[in-house]
Amino acid sequence: MTDPLRIRMVFHRAPVRAPDPILLVLVPGFDMRAEDFERHGFVDLARRHAPEANIILAEPDLDLYLDGAIGAQISALLRSEGGKHRRIWLAGISLGCFGALLAVEHAAPIEGVLLLAPFLGTAGLIAEVGRAGGLAAWDPGAIEGDDHERRLLARLGGDLRQSEKGPILYLGFGRSDRFAAASRLLAAILPPSRVFEIDGAHDWPSWERLWERILAAEPFAPDPGRP
Repeated sequence: MTDPLRIRMVFHRAPVRAPDPILLVLVPGFDMRAEDFERHGFVDLARRHAPEANIILAEPDLDLYLDGAIGAQISALLRSEGGKHRRIWLAGISLGCFGALLAVEHAAPIEGVLLLAPFLGTAGLIAEVGRAGGLAAWDPGAIEGDDHERRLLARLGGDLRQSEKGPILYLGFGRSDRFAAASRLLAAILPPSRVFEIDGAHDWPSWERLWERILAAEPFAPDPGRP
């Protein structure tokens, strides 16, 4: 039996039909609402860069992060809404990035993920990875079934690294962001053209500027080098 969807959704359907539409799912962070993306211009800006995109603002129950079901729940959303979309993109802010990245493990192929100030793990775990020399050098050791943070970081250093098989990752963060240490670990294994670092903190003014910078790089443009 399929678990009921515990994600509140706000839909923004594309005003134009396209033969190959994009599904873009935006996931807010802790103590944020789906409508915050509307208030801060994220939907309007995304629409200018991808007029053919069907956009879903997906607000998960906080308990999904606590019980480890967030990845499976976002995957269920994609199965229910993404059937007519060959191209699926996720975007998140802070804790929402964690959920989006966990969904990659469960969902059908996701073309890309746009990460703004991502939460990737607790401070102690991020420090452990840093002491080991970064994600590519870190040995995660034995990973318990419910240790989602360690498993995600291990995958970022392994099969989620930039390859023809993995999703395209774009990263944006502020230098004074409280999760900047984790972002720098991730930035070290991404192509520089997909990393955006600005003077800023963990706040909406910084995320608005980063969203503009990332979308200006035209992430949704077809990449002939990928299948």
